Amino acid sequence: MGYHRYKLLSLLCICIISISCSPVLDRMLVDIREPAVNPISFENKSIAIYVSVNEISAETQVNYMQKFYLASGIASKIEEELELSNGAVYIYTHYPARDSALGMEYIQSLSRQADSDIVMLIDSVSVSDSENVGDFTYVANISNYNYVLKWNKSLFKGKIDVYDGTTIDKITQLNLKDTIYWETFSRNRFDSTSVDQQLVGALKIILDEMGRNVGSRFFAQWIPEYRSLFVYYDSAWKSAIRYAKAFEWGKAIEIWMTYLDNEDRYRASCAAINIAVGCEMTDRHELAIEWLEKAGQIYNIPKLDLSVYKARLEEVVRKKMVGL
Repeated sequence: MGYHRYKLLSLLCICIISISCSPVLDRMLVDIREPAVNPISFENKSIAIYVSVNEISAETQVNYMQKFYLASGIASKIEEELELSNGAVYIYTHYPARDSALGMEYIQSLSRQADSDIVMLIDSVSVSDSENVGDFTYVANISNYNYVLKWNKSLFKGKIDVYDGTTIDKITQLNLKDTIYWETFSRNRFDSTSVDQQLVGALKIILDEMGRNVGSRFFAQWIPEYRSLFVYYDSAWKSAIRYAKAFEWGKAIEIWMTYLDNEDRYRASCAAINIAVGCEMTDRHELAIEWLEKAGQIYNIPKLDLSVYKARLEEVVRKKMVGL
């Protein structure tokens, strides 16, 4: 009996030693900074958005309102990101000659008129006629009405030019393409005219939201994602994990640096990978790539593929280099 107890105790000790020597992965939710798609420095600058009208007619009035809804969404998103008061980004109307190119002098006159540092021109927006992509008819038991549900789509295109109000240099140009899907529900039959009329009524909400999406492209965004850290159970490593979870990455990295010369090369490689994550969290993506490569040089951990993570970091670096 005593022998079996001794054997069981020995196996338990071996398990504890194995657990203490082998790392585990701790998955944590973090906010990853995505660089702006079209970065523009708005700090301490006045902004004017211009919407064009070429001629006055029923058709151009509808198109003008489409541009205005898009501009309104862009303005509200910029105000939100810069913590400005509602209406701080002004929207103006301008009347360029039909089919004429907008020269530097004309754009400069718009800048002076609005006394703005940045001029944004929305001169091209189009929403195609609706196209039916499916429908469903439901006959109610309590009435003689047929309830019809239709799904439609329209194609959206737009062009936005952004200029420096002082130098009149073009900062960026956005060529927008998207597909609008919506559903309509009615107690009666639909015809194409009634569907298009409902779309016109819904476009204010749709284009305002599209404008907000466009406005977000000018700013870095924080995207929630999961990242994994290697965890060992010695006191120093656990302290580093606590610092990481408190987003004190500098202190965590300092601790992991002390493990790089450890005789246990597996542990040293895990420390290098954690340092790479810390560099990413502190917006040092090039350095994060170097630490991933160093981790592989220290010890190539079996069945651990870091290529996807490395490719993601390289994509962020590429966007920074080309100014996306």
